[in-house]
Amino acid sequence: MSNPTINLSYATDQAQDGVTLAPIAAKIQSDLKEVGITVNLVAAPFATMAPSVEGGKLAFWLAANPADYPDPADFLPLSPGSPNGYFAGFANWKRGMNPDIDALSDQASSATDPTIRGSAYQALQQAVNAQSVFIWLFQPGRVLVTAKGVNATLNPFNSVDFGSIT
Repeated sequence: MSNPTINLSYATDQAQDGVTLAPIAAKIQSDLKEVGITVNLVAAPFATMAPSVEGGKLAFWLAANPADYPDPADFLPLSPGSPNGYFAGFANWKRGMNPDIDALSDQASSATDPTIRGSAYQALQQAVNAQSVFIWLFQPGRVLVTAKGVNATLNPFNSVDFGSIT
């Protein structure tokens, strides 16, 4: 392919741990330019992009996906084998397309023994990584600290309103 060009869509109103998506998109654009791929940046509020995202009409999409809770099950919607493979469906990557991933997803989501569950999620993630339409750039860890002198109502796995902490 000579002179490949692709549009990279990203939301102007999303951030991951305080980092907006614009500088990340610009870095991707710069890196791909070095290998001869032209990337056109297409920025819009998420509400404007949502119909294209949900319709599977974006070829290249950058999004923040903060973990909602500290468990690998939080990422099952990104697996096509998951009964709730909601996000994988955006890319038309659906249950039934890969029976091996379907089986691994079922094993991981139903395992209750911690050791078996950990191994099952690792096997699922490795299988998904080998075929994934998603590329993880970063997923920051979360640190929880508690003390009698700290008062706040928040979900530290999604967002923190630092102004609410006393």
